[in-house]
Amino acid sequence: MVLVAGLAALTCPGAALAKQRPFTAVRRGLARLVAANGGPPGAIATFYRHGRTTVLSVGRADLDEGRAPRATDHMRLASVSKAYSAAVVLHLVAHGLLNLTNTIGRWLPSLPSGWARVTLREMLNHTSGLPDYTQSAGFKK
Repeated sequence: MVLVAGLAALTCPGAALAKQRPFTAVRRGLARLVAANGGPPGAIATFYRHGRTTVLSVGRADLDEGRAPRATDHMRLASVSKAYSAAVVLHLVAHGLLNLTNTIGRWLPSLPSGWARVTLREMLNHTSGLPDYTQSAGFKK
């Protein structure tokens, strides 16, 4: 089977190129991101297609070691995480597992009592008045 795929790639170079083209474009985009003024030192993208995972990385994951980013690295998402969180919450709302009027106190009673009345809607709208956790001493460690 591998031999057949290899022969097909040699006899139909356009097909082989078409398979690589999306990844080439992504790799170029990652390189532009890393090269941009104020861009990150490294970037990574993972794709799962047809039962196969492809990992593309550009730049450095570790400024001291200079190694490339790996799929197993932990990375700070910063504000990008807001979109992920909102998508998960709204998915759960759509499936009737949460309601936007639910409060933090209902689901996380161990958090400070001053936060108990804040609703999921207020959190998603960024109108809850909760403190910025990135300013806490524990986050800066």
